[in-house]
Amino acid sequence: GNLYISDAELNRVQKFSPDGRLAFKIEPDEKSPFKFTSISDIAVDGEGRIYLLDWKFEKVKGSSGQILYRLFLCVHVFSPEGEFIRDIDLRRLGEPKGLSGAVPAVTPEGMGFVLPHGDPKRELRLAVSRSGERIFVLDSNRVIAFDGKGEVLNRFGREIVSASDIAADRLLKYSLDGKLISSIGRYGYERGELVDPFRAAISPDGSIYVLDRAEFKRFSLTGFKRRAAEPLRPDPDLPEEMLGSGMRIEKAVFRRVQKFSPDGELLSQITIRLEGEEVERFELVAVSPTGEVY
Repeated sequence: GNLYISDAELNRVQKFSPDGRLAFKIEPDEKSPFKFTSISDIAVDGEGRIYLLDWKFEKVKGSSGQILYRLFLCVHVFSPEGEFIRDIDLRRLGEPKGLSGAVPAVTPEGMGFVLPHGDPKRELRLAVSRSGERIFVLDSNRVIAFDGKGEVLNRFGREIVSASDIAADRLLKYSLDGKLISSIGRYGYERGELVDPFRAAISPDGSIYVLDRAEFKRFSLTGFKRRAAEPLRPDPDLPEEMLGSGMRIEKAVFRRVQKFSPDGELLSQITIRLEGEEVERFELVAVSPTGEVY
């Protein structure tokens, strides 16, 4: 499928085709009907519409000459072609109590005061239903469900539908109205077990792909003598019997993606091998509904 990247550093969104070609960028300018403040997570519904989580400034009226703004969450909605559709106001998430929570900060008018709706630096996750009629935000240990107008529909659980339950090394599957359906996996390195799962995707047939942080290492002697500048123990997990060989040691690291049925039965496991510079340079960040790993 297509790949969507939310780039907070460059303040833009990019869409790539399955073969890696850039389809388009979404970058606001002075004439844009939307502004990016601090974009983070991104989601796409079944029709290809793009949903982008961001923060939004709103000036507080009647603030007695002070520069005072509210800072709250919003979701920018774009068409499959990247055209702006609308903003959805999520200010009900983390609403501050009174003006005592105002802090000095840079505002659209320069230095002033801001009333943040919760900690703007906290990690948040975004998901949408296939129809786009429901928006889900994972905030700490709860999920808040919103309708298309930003009204809160429900608060529940630890994760949304088949998303990864990081704290318990498992997946919790909920219905759209917040009822717990099932729990998938447990801590461990064996097939069907999970170690700090952090990404999950649901395929069209309901199968679930899970990317966790389990790491498997394999060491082998290369037959070449170790150079004096090379460390004696290049990895803390290196077996003791290899230390005195005097030979260069090759390390390979294996990561995995596991595929579960909708009922939680393990269907398959895909192993990814990283070696050489790949071990340090590459980081697994996402899995698609068809099992591709990025």
